Amino acid sequence: MGPHGGLGGERTVHLGDAGWSAALPVLGRAERLERLRAAVHRHEGEAAPEVRTPMPGTVVSVAVDHGQAVEAGQPLVSVEAMKMEHQLVAALAGTVALHVTPGALVKADQVVATVTPHEATPRDAHEGA
Repeated sequence: MGPHGGLGGERTVHLGDAGWSAALPVLGRAERLERLRAAVHRHEGEAAPEVRTPMPGTVVSVAVDHGQAVEAGQPLVSVEAMKMEHQLVAALAGTVALHVTPGALVKADQVVATVTPHEATPRDAHEGA
């Protein structure tokens, strides 16, 4: 019925009623986070070419030009939402196509840029032959 201390600061709550009982672990923040991160299923493979906004806001700046070659992780667009500035970055290397300009209002999950991956060079294309 009440929490009982365990080893390493772990706690367990025991519940029971009408002939049944259960022992439930009380997890701290670190343990909950560890379990959540372990449960996330990540797919291997290519990143999405679309760069999307996480929430509605206003485009404050655009760090690249339309048609510019960009690297993975390079900042593309900065969006202000709820008085916080979010840097949206390229998930892969390629050529960027911008769909917004500074001052534009954006919706949640709106595509603000698309990165087209660089095509294979002729040397790369002939290596497999």
